Amino acid sequence: MICALSGEVVKDPIVSPKSGAVFERRYIEKYVSTSGTDPINNQPLTLDELIPIKLDSAQSSSPHIVPPNPSAATSIPSLLATFQNEWDSTVLEIFTLRKNIQKLKEELSAALYRQDAAMNVAAKAIRERDEAREALEKLALSLEVKSEEEQEQEEEEEEVKKLKLKDIEIARDALFKLHKSQKVKFPYASDKFETVIQDTFEKVFGENKEEKIENVKLVCFNNEIKGVVGVNGSKVILNTLSSGTNVWDTGFESVDLVCVNNNKTIAVASKNRLKFSTSKTELKLNEDPEQASESNSEVGSITQIIAHPTLDLFIVFTQKSWFITDTQSILSKNSVAKPLSFPAIHGDGEIFAAFDGNEVKLSSLVQKDTLAVFKPAHKRLTQLSFASNGYWLLLLSVTAKLSTIQVFDLRKDIEANKLEFNYVVDSFFMDPTSSMIIVKHGNRFTSCVYQKKTRSWKNPEKIDTSEDNLQLYSTKNNVEKDGVVYLMSYHSKSDTLSTFKLVSK
Repeated sequence: MICALSGEVVKDPIVSPKSGAVFERRYIEKYVSTSGTDPINNQPLTLDELIPIKLDSAQSSSPHIVPPNPSAATSIPSLLATFQNEWDSTVLEIFTLRKNIQKLKEELSAALYRQDAAMNVAAKAIRERDEAREALEKLALSLEVKSEEEQEQEEEEEEVKKLKLKDIEIARDALFKLHKSQKVKFPYASDKFETVIQDTFEKVFGENKEEKIENVKLVCFNNEIKGVVGVNGSKVILNTLSSGTNVWDTGFESVDLVCVNNNKTIAVASKNRLKFSTSKTELKLNEDPEQASESNSEVGSITQIIAHPTLDLFIVFTQKSWFITDTQSILSKNSVAKPLSFPAIHGDGEIFAAFDGNEVKLSSLVQKDTLAVFKPAHKRLTQLSFASNGYWLLLLSVTAKLSTIQVFDLRKDIEANKLEFNYVVDSFFMDPTSSMIIVKHGNRFTSCVYQKKTRSWKNPEKIDTSEDNLQLYSTKNNVEKDGVVYLMSYHSKSDTLSTFKLVSK
């Protein structure tokens, strides 16, 4: 038998019940006395638990030699015993070292395995980090390039918008020269008039090559193009009298507002949506083009649309703002403290007037500042209009029983004249020479003629007519060419439009 501690042949064998290993008695007793555990499996072990082993007959035939007790250290036997004890201790220490070495090998192996796994994970993480960093650099580069492209595009769009707004000033100068050169005289010497029918256009919105149009509403007339516009559900019909009828399906469920400019371009509105007859673009005015990165603020439904005299530009009003638009985009947005109503644009196309509920403000489309402020005679303003001479702004305000038309001189920002009526005036319009105001009250029409010598207006005179819906038909060119003022009237029930010559009585 071999000792599990020393590896030598045992002379006095003993067994550990915990591990079943055989040891030399002196080795195991010293080890247990020192550590209190089995050297093989480290389980708790006491000296009393050790089991001696008797040798077999062959071995028992040989007399068991018991070593003599060691003598003092000064004798040779004592020295040999000392050497033996030292040897035993060395054997035990070597065993412990071997055991620790084995344990360290196992721990080192596990540590090396964990290190290899950690290195693999770290290498993978570094690889993924490098890939992510490379992808991020590519993305940043692409975003930077895209941002530069977008910035260039935005700069180009802003430049185009500025040029279009600059066109307003160019058109203003051209229109000013044109209006200054048109010195058309008032073709009448009398101040009493009657209407004589000139022409009748039947089926204005009626039979069309494609379909028959009925139930037309929101009828408006543009005397520059001699065109009458009506709305039937989602469809807008333009009849220019001389060139026939065109039907445009807007795609809206209903049309709230319609406006046609002097280039025959039609603008329609439905709530906060805007469309044009010459473009497929639809504009939604609750989207703020100047603050696209911020949350959109509602501006409300569109309340009014007016057109520039010569350019394809429209001024659109909501409860909180007014916009300048072309048929493709919003060129500028301007917020207002109070909702604006009854807007009118000057004949030169650069300034407009609107009522804020208390005052009428004259503003510039280009500079966007207030140029002048005018106070209506009464709190309830019902109409404002620029005279074709370019010098006057007319305000109609009413009470329950009275009406006043104020004529303000824009050159001096003063009230030049005031026409007062002891009845409620529904509306008015001025002839192209700015020499006569025709007012409507109920089913009656009266005229007030301007006297240049006294710079005042004559008392109202009734116009003999059977019509109850007269509007201006002539332009300055018509008056200069024909020497007469033409009026028109549309009858929705019969779908006919009649023109009338205004003649002196």
